[in-house]
Amino acid sequence: MLCKQWYQRRVRGSYVIYTCPSVRVLDYKRVKQQERVAARKMFAGKKKAAIEAAKTFTPGEPVKQTPADKEAIKAAIAKASSLDEIRRLEMMLNSGTIPGF
Repeated sequence: MLCKQWYQRRVRGSYVIYTCPSVRVLDYKRVKQQERVAARKMFAGKKKAAIEAAKTFTPGEPVKQTPADKEAIKAAIAKASSLDEIRRLEMMLNSGTIPGF
């Protein structure tokens, strides 16, 4: 039982280190470079490649929109009943999200 708890804590810590590389202290102990390397080895792989391929948005580049996305934007603007809603839609578009999704 104790061994299982230790292993779960180790995996959880490695996952936190992998997903948040800027973490310096975990469970009141300083994170060492060896732990960072071990976490990368444990969690890097096919899943990482799929996640990196999905990240297509880079700040400053225009958002790629399909015709369906454009129609959703037009419909959301047409349904807006106040200036606040239009501003909210504008902020959503500037951040890269599409209204209605």
